Amino acid sequence: MAALADSYYDLAQICENGHVANSRVRDYPAHDQVHCDKCGSRTITTCPACETEIRGEYYVPGFIGSSDYTAPAFCYKCGEPFPWTTAALRAAEEMADEMDALSDDEKESLKKTLPDLVRETPRARLAETRFKKLMKKAGREGVEGMRGLLTDIVSETVRKTLFGRLIGHWETSVMMRMEIAITQAVGLRRVAADLDRVWVGQLKGGDRTTPEEFLGSMLAAPVLRALAAELALKAVAIKTTGAHKRGHDLLKLFDALDQKTQTAVEQQRKGVVERVVHGSVRSILAKHKTDFEDSRYVGEMPPGSKPTFAYGDDLDVALQDLIAVFKELPSSGTR
Repeated sequence: MAALADSYYDLAQICENGHVANSRVRDYPAHDQVHCDKCGSRTITTCPACETEIRGEYYVPGFIGSSDYTAPAFCYKCGEPFPWTTAALRAAEEMADEMDALSDDEKESLKKTLPDLVRETPRARLAETRFKKLMKKAGREGVEGMRGLLTDIVSETVRKTLFGRLIGHWETSVMMRMEIAITQAVGLRRVAADLDRVWVGQLKGGDRTTPEEFLGSMLAAPVLRALAAELALKAVAIKTTGAHKRGHDLLKLFDALDQKTQTAVEQQRKGVVERVVHGSVRSILAKHKTDFEDSRYVGEMPPGSKPTFAYGDDLDVALQDLIAVFKELPSSGTR
């Protein structure tokens, strides 16, 4: 009983970015820091809003144990957020604006959700649900970025349940999206080749087909091959970075890959003759960059106009390179 009666909260010294400089200022003043040795910002020992001392470790005489002290998010006296809580929320809002996978409305919704995540109130559960939905769409980079900013200020419940589950969901969903994309690319490439044999074979005097079959196969093959190339590019991007650029422009999708991956794709074709005849993968994709959009709307073209998509087996060569490189590349987790 005497030990409990003599127990007390020591004074904490914390920098404005939330690094704990000294959790027992009175007992160990030699550990004090005027400026943080991790980030250089000044340290404080009182709440800037009400000047109440920041509680440090709780000391119980005779009790020996390891310290698990963390900087509090809010002042226990006035309830105002500490500078590090405000700074983390502000940085999280800025990060939300950088998440290209989210629409502008979704970014605003995410920013409005953040303050409720750091307070243990009835709205915290609702905020957690909304946050999960938005971060699943944002991807692993967004989840890990938010985890780095918010881990130290969110409630204990959110810390234990939210980010771990999101990472697990992301890993599962990314693997599924990646495998589906490359499987579709392989399948569409094969179907496009079958369609080519129909109309090219007739031009060479092969089996006769109806006009509908001839024209249908000739117009459908470029659509499917361009879509296959798009899916292969996105599968490669997902495997190496965990996300992919949106859109159908094949050149933009290729240029969005990191330099190491682009080099691997370009070096996939070993034959010098093939490189000379067909050119680089990038040059092929530049030639066919808008084939998917141009070829799928042929029926809506104005009378007298000509299709702008390009025929040729070079896109199939580039597609073959992309599929082969996908199989060889390590995933982002081991790269």
